[in-house]
Amino acid sequence: MSLTVDEINQIQFNTKMRGYNPTEVNDFIKEVAQTVQELTDQNRALQEKVKADESKLKYFSELKDSLNKSILVAQEAADKVKNNAKREADIMVREAQKQATDIVSTANEKANQIVENTAEGTRKLTSETSDLKKQT
Repeated sequence: MSLTVDEINQIQFNTKMRGYNPTEVNDFIKEVAQTVQELTDQNRALQEKVKADESKLKYFSELKDSLNKSILVAQEAADKVKNNAKREADIMVREAQKQATDIVSTANEKANQIVENTAEGTRKLTSETSDLKKQT
């Protein structure tokens, strides 16, 4: 049973002989009515605050979920970037090794060519020296 302030203010008591003092009863009723009014107002304000807080809680909960999803997406993106960078680095290393091998092969070929040319030149000089010795 819920009493309103108006119901409390409108209540009437019958008087009997040797009953309660009507002034005291009326004063007490006014005090009760005022207290009920204050509590009703306070209850309404608290309910509004609860609704506002629930709204904020829902917003922050959704924000938290959104941030968690964003973090997961960022982690996945970072992993992809890291893997791509590793693959590119591996490719660069392989290409550099191939280039180094090619450079070494070319250098060896040139060195062999120089050695052959020098050996040929030495043979010619030796032959010419022998011929000159014979001629002398």
